[in-house]
Amino acid sequence: MIERAIVIGTGKKITLKDLPFVKDMLDNSIESLDDFEKTFILQILNKYNWNISRTAKALKVDRVTLYNKIKKYDLKPDE
Repeated sequence: MIERAIVIGTGKKITLKDLPFVKDMLDNSIESLDDFEKTFILQILNKYNWNISRTAKALKVDRVTLYNKIKKYDLKPDE
């Protein structure tokens, strides 16, 4: 993805519009990769009903990493 963004990108910085995401995943409130990551993780957590093991497996990260991201973005099940 990053290689593609470097080749396709027009500026000196990679922006979200340079990345090949599905347009439905992006909305006007997402302005950074952190915002995207937070939204994406929350979407997958909700898909798996906040089952940490299944969500971590779907994201291809270990559970500790997922717990750290949940803490970093202060994610809660009711969001």
